[in-house]
Amino acid sequence: MHNIITQLRQDLLHLTLMEQAELTGVTKSTLSRIWKGEIPPKLETIEKIANAVGKTVVLTKQKKK
Repeated sequence: MHNIITQLRQDLLHLTLMEQAELTGVTKSTLSRIWKGEIPPKLETIEKIANAVGKTVVLTKQKKK
């Protein structure tokens, strides 16, 4: 999950936090806390961020080894 968040954040680095919030529909406070690793993002939030940068996130369940 961390890799997904890192990639999405890189896609938004050229924008200010305010612009990121406006583009994604996620509050500045929530985005800031996610980027800092203070809170894990909800799946809905990940989808909003991904959609804002033109990406789709597909999560799959891995089998236990």
